[in-house]
Amino acid sequence: MVHLSSIKKTQKRVRKIKRKAIISLFSFVVIINVPILFSQYQLFDTFSKTRLAQVQLINNLSISLPDWVMQLNFFHVIMAFLLLIMALRIASVRRQNYTSERYQRRIKSVLDYVDMVQFSFMLVATYVVVNAFFFSFATIDGASMNPTLYDNDDVVLSHFNITYDYFDIIVVEVPIAGKDNPDFYIKRLIGFPYDTVLIEGGYVYLNQQRIEEPYLLEDTKTYCPDQAGSCEFELSEGEYFVMGDNRENSTDSRHLGPFPESQMYGVVTYRIRPFRSFGEVN
Repeated sequence: MVHLSSIKKTQKRVRKIKRKAIISLFSFVVIINVPILFSQYQLFDTFSKTRLAQVQLINNLSISLPDWVMQLNFFHVIMAFLLLIMALRIASVRRQNYTSERYQRRIKSVLDYVDMVQFSFMLVATYVVVNAFFFSFATIDGASMNPTLYDNDDVVLSHFNITYDYFDIIVVEVPIAGKDNPDFYIKRLIGFPYDTVLIEGGYVYLNQQRIEEPYLLEDTKTYCPDQAGSCEFELSEGEYFVMGDNRENSTDSRHLGPFPESQMYGVVTYRIRPFRSFGEVN
């Protein structure tokens, strides 16, 4: 015999299921729309940029899918599938006999599933919002920032309420002809608007003062791109001059010219991998 307390518990679970289903749906809307409405950092968001065509397991399947299907967002497809299952499971337990022990077990099973979906969706939604407004994660590709950062290091890029300072390590956007998406370079900020940067004799001068660069390897020299004896860069309003710490293996403002602030994406603040090097980046 089912006690009244058990019936009330089942009714409470039904209300929880409805509430958690609504939260899951709202989280899904956030996950889809935030990267579209606030798209500057979308390319740093794994959940927003991964397409079905990029998933190796799908490419290995011996079935041919239309191009428009392969361009669908992989994580969005998975989440939509989870929502569909959730809707079907909720529909299967609507308005049945609360006094049935079998029904109570089914309600508990549905609640457990909806709990899992809600937690997963809220976790992803939190990541998407943090990426859009506060900080992003990036992986170093190449050796241009040695010895400060190395290839495959994972770093945190802070972009909330940014104020840039001399010698910050920043991310700059580099448009590439023929590519839909730009490349992103991690470099050190050397010059600000109206500064004059002079490279001469292997050293860097900022507004006629030689700068100390303790982040470089000992005996590192800085040269102009054509190996000329000296080169000077006078920065105009809104222009910034950046260079990599590995001066002999860095494509930077010496070659590409200064960058406008609109192509600057924030300050690299922490290295999170490898774990032995975890900590603040200077």
